[in-house]
Amino acid sequence: IQRLDAIGMMWRVYDENFARFADAITAFHREHGHFNVPNDAAHAWLAKALSDWRARANKRELSAERMQQLQELGIPMSAREAVFQRYLLQVQRHV
Repeated sequence: IQRLDAIGMMWRVYDENFARFADAITAFHREHGHFNVPNDAAHAWLAKALSDWRARANKRELSAERMQQLQELGIPMSAREAVFQRYLLQVQRHV
């Protein structure tokens, strides 16, 4: 077990899925400057995952640790807030 831990073995699929999501949403934000992920073919998985995480957060189904991780990523917990942040970013770029 120690050798597997040493190479980064993830013991829970839930944690692995979140890590995959966190990497993808961070890359998306880095590239686009916002979290308003389009629901098109290129982003279908990420858009669905983001929607699922937001829904679970809003229903208070996530642990305090997972909520903190989402907050540390900077993800708005509502789609409306994400759209507002995107428009705010556009305005700031033109000022």
